[in-house]
Amino acid sequence: MGVEDIDEQITQDITDLSEYLKNIFNFFPAPTALTTPAGIVLEFNQSFERVSGFKKEEIIGEKLSLIFGEDASKEIIEETIKKGRIEKKEYNLFLEKGKKKKILPVSVSTRLRTDEGRPAGIFLSAISLARVKKVEERLEEANIILEIRVRARTRRSREFVEKLEDMVAERTKELQKKLRDLERFHKLTQGREKRLEELKMENQSLKNKLKKLEKGLNLINKPNA
Repeated sequence: MGVEDIDEQITQDITDLSEYLKNIFNFFPAPTALTTPAGIVLEFNQSFERVSGFKKEEIIGEKLSLIFGEDASKEIIEETIKKGRIEKKEYNLFLEKGKKKKILPVSVSTRLRTDEGRPAGIFLSAISLARVKKVEERLEEANIILEIRVRARTRRSREFVEKLEDMVAERTKELQKKLRDLERFHKLTQGREKRLEELKMENQSLKNKLKKLEKGLNLINKPNA
C-alpha cells in the first residue's frame, strides 16, 4: 500500500468519523446546538428544531441572538467562556415564524470546547420548561384556591368564635346579675335571721320577767300560816 493509499484511507476514516459524530449529535435526544466562541451557530440537532420551531437551514450560520435575544446570548457566551460551563439556568427562547411570536422558557446548560487551551466552541442544550411552568401554574392556582378556602374557613371559624364569645359574655352578665340578686337576698336573709334572734331573746327575757312577777304575786296572795 502506497503513501497515497494511506492518506486516502486516513481521509476516509476522518470523514466517516466526522459523519458518525454528526449523526450522534443530530439524533441526540436533548435539544443541542454547537456555536463558535462568538455565538455563530454551527450545528443544530433535530431535537432543537422541534423545541425552537426553527429549521437547520434557518439557524445554522446565524447568531445565537436570533433565538435567545442579544442580552441573553451575550450573557450565555461570556459566562461559558469565563466559567467553562452553565448549569441549568433559565432563559427565554424566542420563537418567531411569520406573524406568530412566542416565548418559550428553557433550562440552558453549556460546555466550553477548547483547542490548546483556547475557546474553540460552545455546546449548548436547551430543555423546555413549558410543562414545568404549567405544573407550577397549576400548583399556584391550587395554592390560591386552598388559601381562599382556608381564609373562608378561618373567617367562618372567627365568626363562630365571635358569636360564641358574645353568647358567653351575655351568659356571664346574666349569671353576674343573678349572683348580685343572691348576694342581696343573702344579706336580707342574714338581717332577718339576726332580727329573729333578737326577738327570740326579747321574748325569753319577757318570759323570765313574767315568771318573776308571777312568783311575786304568789307570795303576796299566799295566806299567812
